Amino acid sequence: MSQAKSESAFTAPSAMCCQNHYTENEHALFQRAFTILQKRSQQPTPAIISVAQLLIEQGIHAPVVISTILAQMLLASTIRPATVRELFGNTIVPLVASLGRPESSKNPCNDSSHTHCLSANISHKAILSIALLLIDLEQMAAGNTKPNLLKAQEALQTFVPLAGRLNQREIRRRLEDAAFRILEPDIYQQLQQRVEPLPTLDVQILNILKNGLRILLERNAIKGEVQGRIKSIYSLYTKIVRSGRSIQSIMDRIGLRIIVNSIPDCYKVLGIVHSHFTSIPCCFDDYISSPKKNGYQSLHTCIFPVRNISYKPVEIQIRTELMNTEAEFGVAAHSKYKNKIGTVSTNTHQFSPLPDEIEAKDILGPNADEFLWLLHQQVYTNNMVIWGSAGQVMHCPRNITVGQYLQKAKIEVYPQALILVNGVPSKVSDILHDTDSVEVVWPDQSVRALKRTSNSQEHIPAGRRIRCIN
Repeated sequence: MSQAKSESAFTAPSAMCCQNHYTENEHALFQRAFTILQKRSQQPTPAIISVAQLLIEQGIHAPVVISTILAQMLLASTIRPATVRELFGNTIVPLVASLGRPESSKNPCNDSSHTHCLSANISHKAILSIALLLIDLEQMAAGNTKPNLLKAQEALQTFVPLAGRLNQREIRRRLEDAAFRILEPDIYQQLQQRVEPLPTLDVQILNILKNGLRILLERNAIKGEVQGRIKSIYSLYTKIVRSGRSIQSIMDRIGLRIIVNSIPDCYKVLGIVHSHFTSIPCCFDDYISSPKKNGYQSLHTCIFPVRNISYKPVEIQIRTELMNTEAEFGVAAHSKYKNKIGTVSTNTHQFSPLPDEIEAKDILGPNADEFLWLLHQQVYTNNMVIWGSAGQVMHCPRNITVGQYLQKAKIEVYPQALILVNGVPSKVSDILHDTDSVEVVWPDQSVRALKRTSNSQEHIPAGRRIRCIN
């Protein structure tokens, strides 16, 4: 690695990245820790920086982030504990010294409510242990250290579910992929080649959609949280082997979860999602009105992000906070479903080969840059949906007037026509709002006159419903 690359690799996250979660003092401590790592680490590893930045993005407790950066140096005696206490206070050294597998046996709770009973201290220790394990695995996967198959197996069996229960989805995803890459490098590489360069595009789509859904929740005065994830290579593998389906037929490679306060809000959000995006037929499940046998409740739907383009399906789950808690930690815990496939023995690891029939590449769609531009326009610029006649749906900018909509929709209106917005007579100067419906009603005599003219189709756009009144 060149000197320039080495220095850039140690660039700490920007203040913009940290300001939402941390104080200025904590941000300064991160900068100090990264600087010490750059100067004192015998073999600077991008894995440490990458994992620390991930923790910062997730808003993890600041001492845990600093401990992640400094732990290897403390354990290798590259830096003295007294120096760490002087520069970072008295929290870091005891936290690193207490490293080890979290002791669940001391917790009196049963397995289904384990995470509810974790104290903050145990939770911090658990996240630090997982973060350091992720660093080790990513170093092994990159070929920087000798692969440890037992450690990779333990990660899949124990620490992946634990990361899920701690609500650290991105850490879980990276743990899965790193362990899978170590245990089955050939299968991992084979599958990775089939999905590239999809993950990069998927992440960009996910981020745009997360922001767009937050905007829609705020606009509709709904309090809620929007979460998202990209399916890991390992998770894709388990689903392909379990279902025998092709990569392109998997609808939840990009997944979003919207958590709201009440059941009425769940259905309201569902209506908003289906209004702003194209729902995919036969991909809707209402587990709220009809819960699964294990008590799991949620609304599941799949959408295409850009209207009129059947590309990049996205699964969206909508549930209340109570439903989410039950799904994550209760009897209906999703981790139990996730770990039915791919669980490995401590003595052996056996993975099924990829079926031959999934060789097909991802469904051909538009150019990636064009698709992202269209999605960006739909989410940030033309982020208001107006319903017209004959099922016409149009994305428009905010504060558009009735007249501007009619012009954009290429609907020519004559003086005798009546314009209805949500069934109420309106003027062309009226401002439209999100999900309004606009209809042009023609008097019966005017319609007959238009039909008699030779150029009637120019006055009545094809496919547009004209309702006659007497």
